[in-house]
Amino acid sequence: DEEEIGGEPTPPDVLAALRIACGSKTVGETGHDTCAAEVSDADRAIAGKQAASLLYGELLPDGVTRMLHRFGATGKATKRLSELGAGSGKVALQAFLQCPNLELVTAVEIAQSRWFIGVGYMQTLCDRYRDRFLLEGPVPDKPRCVVTEIATGRKLVFVCGDFLEEPSLFQADILVFAVQVPCQHFEKLAVCFSKCPASAILLTFVELPQMWWTSTECRWHIFDPKGHEHYSTSWNPAGHLFHVYQHDPKRPASLCISPLQEDYCNWQAFWDEEKKSWYYFDHETEEYVYTRPTQCGAWAVCFCDEWKCNFYHNARADHSQWQAPACLKQLGYRDSE
Repeated sequence: DEEEIGGEPTPPDVLAALRIACGSKTVGETGHDTCAAEVSDADRAIAGKQAASLLYGELLPDGVTRMLHRFGATGKATKRLSELGAGSGKVALQAFLQCPNLELVTAVEIAQSRWFIGVGYMQTLCDRYRDRFLLEGPVPDKPRCVVTEIATGRKLVFVCGDFLEEPSLFQADILVFAVQVPCQHFEKLAVCFSKCPASAILLTFVELPQMWWTSTECRWHIFDPKGHEHYSTSWNPAGHLFHVYQHDPKRPASLCISPLQEDYCNWQAFWDEEKKSWYYFDHETEEYVYTRPTQCGAWAVCFCDEWKCNFYHNARADHSQWQAPACLKQLGYRDSE
């Protein structure tokens, strides 16, 4: 069944090179306990200060191959690919090995412990293929390494940092954004996306309209309305549903975007059969709670003492209403009468 296919066979030579660089056990590993899933306490502290999510998963090699083929990454016109939130950098490394037309592949990861794992992969690759690749860096106080293909000058750049502080990343033909970002960064993220080149393709974990928290008009459009965008991942090898868009600044806006950010919900409700109770998981912080949240995305649940009922407030828009926004309705809140 085509709807269940999340991958296409990866070329054997690419798979062999990945296994040499990353180790056979880590290439294609599945589940939630993957090699780069755990991070250091220092990384958690930094992520907490920057309100960054460390939730982790990986696109599998065959999922990456499907993505590269579907987005035309092997075509002569495609020159640059960026991965925002790269983990150990496997996706970027595979794209670099598999698409000789890509002149620049750039990957950024905020967790230094994950970045170091990826640097190790690139060091191993360059040691094994010394006649083909050259490694530069990393050096103290400069968390960046560069793999150069000697014959062509093509480059793979792997940086440890915040991708929102790397504006050049968004000047790419393909952007892989398979990460969860706290909603407080949505406005800055949307502004960055609005500056991407025409025809750029974006693969994202969260629907773009839910993240478009800016007055700048969105000129991204659904890449293929008839296509299915399932790609093999470590948490769902059969294929997880992603969202794919293409940037066309000259085309009228086509995405339906709520001016009050009503759609984005960072919480998901689950039923605990043993406790006979609902509990709630926050995709941004990885927190579980048994008390129904009163803050969701841009919205907060408030209580009106005069009318003895809830009302709903969006602080960003300085707007209050009696009707429950869509994000809070997902958690069981209802319109007040």
